[in-house]
Amino acid sequence: MVDMVKKYGLTVERVHTHIGSGSDPGIWQSLQFCKLWDTVTALNLGGGYKVGQNEWEASTDLQQIGAPVTDNFRTFVEETGGRQLRLEIEPGTYLVAMAGA
Repeated sequence: MVDMVKKYGLTVERVHTHIGSGSDPGIWQSLQFCKLWDTVTALNLGGGYKVGQNEWEASTDLQQIGAPVTDNFRTFVEETGGRQLRLEIEPGTYLVAMAGA
């Protein structure tokens, strides 16, 4: 990926991840790709907010997954000399999965 960006003279402004509902949200806790390019201004943490639709299924605990993300953003700022990132999220299914149920 880094080689392709360099080869074609691309400017990376946003890093996006979409892991799918029910997948491991631990992937969101890493900002390593944002460190690869100093042009990145936004991190989009797309889908993956699981909604348990049956009594035996667990739903994503936003407090539990959000705390490490917050900590990692603070660390990112410290490690990059104050560089700020905009956080974007796409909670789609999480917001509407049980609508009308």
